[in-house]
Amino acid sequence: MGYRERLLKNLAQYKTEVLAVTDDGIWHNNGKPYPHILPEERRELNIIADIREQFWAAPRIGGHGKLHRDFHHLNSSQAMCFNFFYPFLGMVGANPDVLLELLGYPGASVESWEFEHVPDTTEKTNFDFCLKLAGGPRLLFEVKLSESGFGAGARNERREAKLESVYAPALRGKVRPEYLEPERFFHYYQLLRNISYVQSDGSAVLYLVAPRANPATTREVGALDHILQPSFRKNVQNLWLEDAVSRLTSKQGDGFLARHFEDFAAKYMIG
Repeated sequence: MGYRERLLKNLAQYKTEVLAVTDDGIWHNNGKPYPHILPEERRELNIIADIREQFWAAPRIGGHGKLHRDFHHLNSSQAMCFNFFYPFLGMVGANPDVLLELLGYPGASVESWEFEHVPDTTEKTNFDFCLKLAGGPRLLFEVKLSESGFGAGARNERREAKLESVYAPALRGKVRPEYLEPERFFHYYQLLRNISYVQSDGSAVLYLVAPRANPATTREVGALDHILQPSFRKNVQNLWLEDAVSRLTSKQGDGFLARHFEDFAAKYMIG
């Protein structure tokens, strides 16, 4: 049984045993029910219980209309992103210091943060999360869970023109020249679009957040050592979920964050 199958089996069990939901939700693509999907009217349960009430009450989250169509799937990477970052920043009395230390910025302070961040509404690249540090860099996050990679792109005339006029100029000096050729560029389409927003001076840094257990995303993260110019590699960081959750649960005693990420691990982490 592969990674995705094991994860979906765990999520189906989580749905019945933790959420006490026995009905299966529908996948819009084919109209069929699946055990790892919540009924759409119960989608609020995809937020872990200890942050659920405050999360849905927050107008910047629950009322902004940016939920993905498949948010009711328990393997929604958007829901996982909310479950990971919101406890540090959105809860009453939240303390981002633990997150900043995890990311390698101890002692920094947060200026602003946003889910579903679109830096350029004309170009339309979307980052799952953005964290701006006061007097420091903008941290951009791309989050994956069960996806089969970070996303290739279909090659067409419009996108080839955009590669030439937008992406290639933004990526020169950051990636090896062969990855600006259409065949390779469109194979790593989403990754390279994300990287185009990273700045060589460190003012914008990209974090790729994914489970190490997923071979698809692990393989693409590994390819970055060849895709990126060596001097630029430090500006694209990978944050493995297993490592992050282990640090968060082991260093926080029996406090709120430790309990939250124990629940997070029960939901998303598989051996």
